[in-house]
Amino acid sequence: MKKGTFVVLAAVIIYSGFALPEAGADNDGSHAHGSHQRHMKEMGDKTDDKTGEVPGGETREEMHQKDERTSLGLSPMMKVHQLANMREHLKGVHMIIKGIASGDFEQASKTAHKKLGLTPEMKKNCAMMPSPAFVEMAMAFHHAGDELGDVLLTKDAAKSLSALEGVLARCTSCHDQFRQ
Repeated sequence: MKKGTFVVLAAVIIYSGFALPEAGADNDGSHAHGSHQRHMKEMGDKTDDKTGEVPGGETREEMHQKDERTSLGLSPMMKVHQLANMREHLKGVHMIIKGIASGDFEQASKTAHKKLGLTPEMKKNCAMMPSPAFVEMAMAFHHAGDELGDVLLTKDAAKSLSALEGVLARCTSCHDQFRQ
């Protein structure tokens, strides 16, 4: 296996382990249906579907309140919109890794600028967020996406993956600090 292929494969494996909090949530932010609930049941989750009570007598809502990350306090509509944006970012990362793996750095660059970069639409979306600290992190993420797009044009896989790691580091630090 070529070194570049191994590095791309490692990046995919590592990135696939990062979960987007509430990415499987329904419009109201709950996990009433979907693969997460099935997975938790398979793993022995004893949550009562009717009451939402979990072992120890806590509800999902009470457990969510123990999440010490800063809530963005988004309206239900904004939550849906924000989750859609993050899914698009994730699709972009997937397309970029695919481009690096296949040697199509030009397409990967276009994707980085379009899906991760600071487009006028993303700048507008970021400005609507209620937390200045979140906006700052979001802007840094989008600038890193544009930097990645520029680095990809060098067609250097190692430098490209390093720039991609910088983008993903911004994702994880934001998810560590904020929740919807």
